[in-house]
Amino acid sequence: MMRSSAIPTLAALACVAALACEVTPPDEAKARAAFGERRAAIEAFEDQVLSTIAIRTEIGDPQITAFVVGAGALGLDGNGLLPSVLPCPPGTKHGAVAPDDGLAIDRYRIGWGLYQTAWETDGTKHGDGDYHPGITVKWRLGDEGSPLGDPVQLCFLLDGTPRPP
Repeated sequence: MMRSSAIPTLAALACVAALACEVTPPDEAKARAAFGERRAAIEAFEDQVLSTIAIRTEIGDPQITAFVVGAGALGLDGNGLLPSVLPCPPGTKHGAVAPDDGLAIDRYRIGWGLYQTAWETDGTKHGDGDYHPGITVKWRLGDEGSPLGDPVQLCFLLDGTPRPP
């Protein structure tokens, strides 16, 4: 009898342990705080891009990648003027909130969800493929009415996972 009653207990413990290990997306409050912690880096990213555009007509992938890494972001969904560098849409099956449906803070729109860090370039696989909590920040570069194209989106991981090389 001792053995048969131990099996449901072990099964219940395994379920509790699995739930404790499950990654959950941030909520609105965490997304707001994460944006606040990253706002200066986002503004510095924009300043770098605008300064570069002022002296050159194009920004290449290596330069924009350096700006993205410098901002601590996972990736950038570009706007035609800027190339996309590791676009990072969140996993929709995990209750993701798109920036247009999320928070509006000044000229920024903030979305949140779980993001994967797996991608492949030229046959080389990068990242761990696991889901990580993160935010996406969407805004138009420059002042209101700027001719700099459609909005851009930077995405950030919130759990300390570094951007894969």
